[in-house]
Amino acid sequence: MKKFNFEIAEQFRIKENLVDVLGFILYTEIDSNIVKVLNDDDYWNGFDYASGEKWAIFSIRAQKGHTRMPDVRFKPGVRYRIVPIWEEPKENKNIMKEFELSDTRNFPILLLVSKRNDEMLKTHIQLDDTTQDSARNSIKKAIEIVTTAIDKVDEDESDFVFEAVKRGVGRHKTWTIFKKGVQYAAWVKGLI
Repeated sequence: MKKFNFEIAEQFRIKENLVDVLGFILYTEIDSNIVKVLNDDDYWNGFDYASGEKWAIFSIRAQKGHTRMPDVRFKPGVRYRIVPIWEEPKENKNIMKEFELSDTRNFPILLLVSKRNDEMLKTHIQLDDTTQDSARNSIKKAIEIVTTAIDKVDEDESDFVFEAVKRGVGRHKTWTIFKKGVQYAAWVKGLI
């Protein structure tokens, strides 16, 4: 992965006179369906159109981390609790530092970022890499959520764009949890 610098994206946002929210699709090489969708120019142009002209989206491909077991020498007759250790590739250190992330375990995501007074405000929407269709649909849905929230903010309230986006993302997450609960309840009811 080439070295990423948040300031480049921020300079682009300022130059293009965009709202104070930047989107970053963060994924790894094993998110194969996200990779296919993002590499398709027609899909990317569709995402660009769906996002409108008020905010920018970038995509960043990170290296996938992995879990390893600790190297512990056991004494005979002694039991230990072994906890897996997550190891992040050194290639990801820059992106983790730039976005103040702890690891890449939950990728792919659409990370939404705003910088205020040297503080990074962020929220994210989980993307679905199950199939190529689900990858495309989850990216499109995430973009629509953000674009709708941005479009609802009046120009004289532009300082509150990130807060509006965060509320929109929060409503989406709540609705997603609710739908899963209803699906689970229907499944349990089917067992009875």
